[in-house]
Amino acid sequence: MSGLESFVEISKALSIAAIPVVLAIGGWVLQRQVQQQSLRKEYVALALSILREPDAEKVAPELRAWAVDLLNLNSDLKFDEQTTKRLKSGETRLPSNFVGPSLTSSRERELAAFQRFLIDTGFSVATGRIGYDIWPGDSIDYEGVKYTALYDPETSTIRIARKYADDPDVAFHELMRRVLHRPNDAQSFALDALNSGLAVYFPCSFGGRAIYAATTDLKIDLQQPRRLDVPVPRDGYASYDVGSTNWGAAFWALRDRIGASSEGV
Repeated sequence: MSGLESFVEISKALSIAAIPVVLAIGGWVLQRQVQQQSLRKEYVALALSILREPDAEKVAPELRAWAVDLLNLNSDLKFDEQTTKRLKSGETRLPSNFVGPSLTSSRERELAAFQRFLIDTGFSVATGRIGYDIWPGDSIDYEGVKYTALYDPETSTIRIARKYADDPDVAFHELMRRVLHRPNDAQSFALDALNSGLAVYFPCSFGGRAIYAATTDLKIDLQQPRRLDVPVPRDGYASYDVGSTNWGAAFWALRDRIGASSEGV
């Protein structure tokens, strides 16, 4: 075998031997890039959660500054100077829709499905996107009253206390309460009780199960026997209690007796 032939054979052997080495190195590089991208996503998610915190006193200024710098570093479109300053100082917080495909966007999809369900049922419901904004704590204070969730008509957004954000029934209840509200009708505690029963019943009907807000301390089992011959409610709290339990159970009993329609009502 000539020297040239030997060189060719050795070159082939080295090429074949190098293939697994190249694949191993290439795989390691690719895996490292994937890990870095995954880690970057986790950092971005952490930064978003920091900048969504409405209470600036709960987050150190240095941590907010780190979060803003991190988002600017990982974004093609940076925050302008004024927005950067306001975010770092805590004067401004990011809205919930900055969290992307997470709990917020899931709840918005569920609200859209519930919205279509109510329209198919025959209710007059405004169309369009309904936002979902999670607020810290166990309740939302509004004009001296504590709410678990509250609809903001100006932004078409349901604000919900963090404690109840994991259960969609609470958001459905607030949307149903809004749909049933008739500002021009004569208001009474008896009517409020009836509406409270419907506001609990329809989320359950939509889900096809008799327990409302099963994962929270608001849990109501509509299959528990209830009586309707109770005293007429004399205040808002009594109307909600009687309506959501007694009237809600009555509506569910009618559903069982008559049979749910194909739409699940």
